[in-house]
Amino acid sequence: MRLWPLLIISAGLVESMVNFANSALYDIYDFKGVKEVSIPKCDNGCLIFAATKGEGFIQEPDGLEPYSNNLYIYDESGAKDSIAKIATQRDANQRKIPLTLDGQRKVTVKNLNEPDHEKLVTQSIVLYVVKKTEAAQFSYEVIDTYYSQGTIITPSSDIITILSADFFGVQAAATTDANSATVRLVGFDNALDNNTDGCPYAYKTPESPSFPGFSLRTTTSILSIVVGKYSALKLQTQTQFPDTYRDISLDGFITSPGWNGCSNGGFQSFRTPDDSPSDSYILTNNDDFFQVNVTVLPNFDEKHSLTITNMKSFGDSKTVTGTSQQQFRFDKTNYILCEFDNMKGDQGFLLRYSSALIPKITTAGPISSTTTSAPTTTSSEQPATTSGALEITGMISPMLLFWAFI
Repeated sequence: MRLWPLLIISAGLVESMVNFANSALYDIYDFKGVKEVSIPKCDNGCLIFAATKGEGFIQEPDGLEPYSNNLYIYDESGAKDSIAKIATQRDANQRKIPLTLDGQRKVTVKNLNEPDHEKLVTQSIVLYVVKKTEAAQFSYEVIDTYYSQGTIITPSSDIITILSADFFGVQAAATTDANSATVRLVGFDNALDNNTDGCPYAYKTPESPSFPGFSLRTTTSILSIVVGKYSALKLQTQTQFPDTYRDISLDGFITSPGWNGCSNGGFQSFRTPDDSPSDSYILTNNDDFFQVNVTVLPNFDEKHSLTITNMKSFGDSKTVTGTSQQQFRFDKTNYILCEFDNMKGDQGFLLRYSSALIPKITTAGPISSTTTSAPTTTSSEQPATTSGALEITGMISPMLLFWAFI
C-alpha cells in the first residue's frame, strides 16, 4: 500500500513507491513532506534514471526545477547529486546517462526543501531505479521526452524506455520493411514477454509484411518499446496534445492514470499532479465506420467500473467490473465513449482497441432516357482489415492529424 505523507517526518525512513522485483518507480508524492526516503534497490548496486520538468526555470540560477534540485541522493560517503541534475545527464544522442552506484551500500533520497516550499509543489518527478546486476541482462536505452522532442530518434538497442514528467505520445512512421514493436507501461526490466512482474503489453503492431507504424499516447510516465529491428525504427515524442480524443482507425490503448497492469507484487499506480482519476476518452473518426475490438484488463472492487458506449448504436453499452479480462466487439461505429470514476491506487485498467475499416461501396442509380440520378453511397457491413498505419484522413481536428503523420 502507498503512504500519503502530509507533514515533514522528523525521524526515520519512509518507503513508498511503485515496487517491482528488480526496479522501483518513485513519484513526487513519495518525497513531498518526507525528510528521507530509502532506496532498497540500491543495496547491492543500482542505476538511477530521473526525469523532471527540465531546465526552463529561468528564475533559478541553474535553470533547474527547484524542488527536485533539493532532493539529493545520499549514501554512506555523503551526497551524490540532486534528482534534477541526474535528469539532465545524457549523451550526444539524447540517451540518458544514469547515476551508477556499485557495491553494497545504503542509499536514500534526502529532502532538503524548506517546509514552506512543500505547499508549492506542482511539478512531476520520475525516479526509475534498477538493480545493476539486472540491468546488465538487457539491451536497452532510456530517453526523456523533455530532451527528445523535435528530434527523430534512431534506436541502437532492442528496448527503448521513455521517461517523462509530462503525459506524452510516441510515434513511429510506417515502412515497407517488416518490423515489429511491443509496448509495455514499465521500464526495460519488465519490457519483454514472460517478464518477472507479470506486466501485460499495452500495444503490439499487427502481423504484416511491412511495418504499419504507430501513434500512441499515454497517461503514464514510463513506457518501453521492444523492437524487432531497431536500426530501421524512427521515433518521435510529443507532450503537447488534446488527450481526450483518439483516432479509432489507429490501434491503441487507454489506461487509468499511471496504470501499468503488472500483477505480481500487487497492482500499483504512478502518481502525478496532472492525474485525472475521473475522466472520459472518445475514440472517433469523422469519415469512416469500423468494426472495433476492445480488450479490457481491469482491477476493480465493487465500487469501481469502466463504461464503454457505442454512441452510434442506441443501448450498445458495456460495463466492465471485477478483475477478469473482458472482450467486446462493436460491429459498426465511429464513436466510442469510455468513462471511469475515481481510479487511483490499486484500482485501474488497461484497455486495448483495434479496428477494421468497413469500406464504402458506391453504386450508380437507375438511368432514365431523360434524367440521370445522382450516385448513392451505402456502407458495407463487411470490414476490411486495417493495419493501424499512420497514413490516414478524416481526422477530427488538426492536432489529431498531426498525430497521424506519415
